[in-house]
Amino acid sequence: MKRLILLAGIPGSGKTTLAQSLIAKGYLSLCADQIRQELWGNEAEQKEPEKVFAIFFERLEQALQKNLDIVIDNTNINRRHREPILTRAKNAGYTDIEIWLLETPLELCLARNKNRTRMVPEDILRNMHKTINGPGKPGNDEAAISIIDYSASKD
Repeated sequence: MKRLILLAGIPGSGKTTLAQSLIAKGYLSLCADQIRQELWGNEAEQKEPEKVFAIFFERLEQALQKNLDIVIDNTNINRRHREPILTRAKNAGYTDIEIWLLETPLELCLARNKNRTRMVPEDILRNMHKTINGPGKPGNDEAAISIIDYSASKD
């Protein structure tokens, strides 16, 4: 069908849980954290982002060439993070492109974060929340937007 869904949300908002449900429906998931895990054995490792995203975009291009349904499971909190993904998909002939914005309450994301083995510092989560709800908020000029309240998901 050639569909691309780009998830946008802060850590703890439910992106990966939602991505898993799409994988079960046949979507290919692409995630920078998976690449970090492959390279360094730690998805939290933030070194060499150029290397991580070179691999990410190589895999994206391969999936686009195969006309696969794709879900992007990165935070995607800024337009500058989303734009190269969306541009590649449009250039590959994808017309069914959506941004699913996870509007999970900050306090719930903070609570979920405390129960994770890989916790993100609270100040970073708060800054990411401000970004995605301010200057980084997805716009209809980028792609079709679906707002998802994932606060009812399992913690």
